[in-house]
Amino acid sequence: MNPSDNAMLTNSSAGLAGRIGMPGGHGRSLVWAGCLSGLLIIFYVYSNISSKGEDVRISANVPSVTVVLDGKRAIRLEKGSGVLKGVPYGARTFKVDDMDYLPAEQKQQVTWMGGSDVKFELTPRPIELTVRALPGSEVLIDQTSVGQVGSDGQFKKGDLLPGERQVTVRLEGYQTWEGTFSAHGPGLWLQAFQPMTGAKMQQIQAQSRRAYELANQANRLYQARQYRPALAAVNEALALNPHNQFAQHLKARIEQTLKVLGE
Repeated sequence: MNPSDNAMLTNSSAGLAGRIGMPGGHGRSLVWAGCLSGLLIIFYVYSNISSKGEDVRISANVPSVTVVLDGKRAIRLEKGSGVLKGVPYGARTFKVDDMDYLPAEQKQQVTWMGGSDVKFELTPRPIELTVRALPGSEVLIDQTSVGQVGSDGQFKKGDLLPGERQVTVRLEGYQTWEGTFSAHGPGLWLQAFQPMTGAKMQQIQAQSRRAYELANQANRLYQARQYRPALAAVNEALALNPHNQFAQHLKARIEQTLKVLGE
């Protein structure tokens, strides 16, 4: 083969290599250009996704509550759900710390592939109700009787659930007290105002007059040295009006006299 044939064969091989993309021809430049373009596209897509983050749907078993992301961002769920947009990829912490519900926390791996929904099952935080009213008064919550006010003038209920509550306090001879209150936070304190009814006031006035008459009768019996009948009369007076001071002092004198006499 002469030198001119060798030159023609070399040129033909180089041209074929360029057409099929083999190294050694113009195709090598096209291959590298294609690879570089692909890498640039991948980098652009990744950068765009990374900067955007993922939208995370959050739901709860309560109508309204605030959820905090990584201790910084917050979203208020309305009607039990909401979407927190642009959540950065990676391990994220979603937390509920609401005065009406016990604290709850969820850790979630947020990825560009989606599927990062977060669901909370919240437990209501019990509230203590304190009602101050006349001893013996009946307390009703949402029209259901829950107990009576003690001798110390207080009623306590420690397991009240948060929300709107109707509280009623009633006692015979006194006007019924009631109202609707929003029960939130650690406790609810109520002071019931219970003025007497007209009939109750007349009854007390009549008892006071009768107690006064009995105390005077007991004093007359005491002066007549009829100590046992005097004691019975003064006891009856105090049963009607325990705050009658004249009857209290008279009873003490009668009992002292009986003690001296040994009766």
